[in-house]
Amino acid sequence: MRKVNVIAAAFIALAWCAGSTWATPIINVGNIVLSPNTAGQVRQILVSGPDAVQGLNFRLQVEDGGTGAGGSINGPKITAVDIIGPGTIFNSSNTGSVDPGSAPQFAERRTSTNLAVSPTVAASGVLANVTFDTTGFSGGIFALSLKGTVDGDTNFGASTPATITNGTLQVPEPASLGLILVGTASLLRRKRRAA
Repeated sequence: MRKVNVIAAAFIALAWCAGSTWATPIINVGNIVLSPNTAGQVRQILVSGPDAVQGLNFRLQVEDGGTGAGGSINGPKITAVDIIGPGTIFNSSNTGSVDPGSAPQFAERRTSTNLAVSPTVAASGVLANVTFDTTGFSGGIFALSLKGTVDGDTNFGASTPATITNGTLQVPEPASLGLILVGTASLLRRKRRAA
């Protein structure tokens, strides 16, 4: 009987450990394509996972943050970050968005849930709507990081880190952008015919 209890306890502990590892919020930045020489381009950063979280320390960096953040590599600018607006995971419960200090190529925002409304939100959906400005850039691929920024990693509080895969910003040459649009239109036509 004791052997069965030990095996059951070991199984429960293993399942709990596996479950807690699996449940970490996942952010995969991916490859974000932007138009050249254009301001006001809004793109979404998504998070997935069933975790209930209470706060967010959002940190986003283009290349090494540029000269405004102590770096040296010039890249597209981050002109706005919305972590509490419509469609974001913190829209239904937040205490406002705080900007503790940003630079053109580095943005940081913080919020927490409003305990009077809801103590937690699900870490699944739109984490942030980010506005980029590629004025002065007619091509290039730039690192886009939520992990390893000048102020640390994006997280949901000290006790709730995220599994993050950094990505890129791609600014195609104007001729390449035309080819991408023609190729996309062709694929959509083929998909409609197949349906």
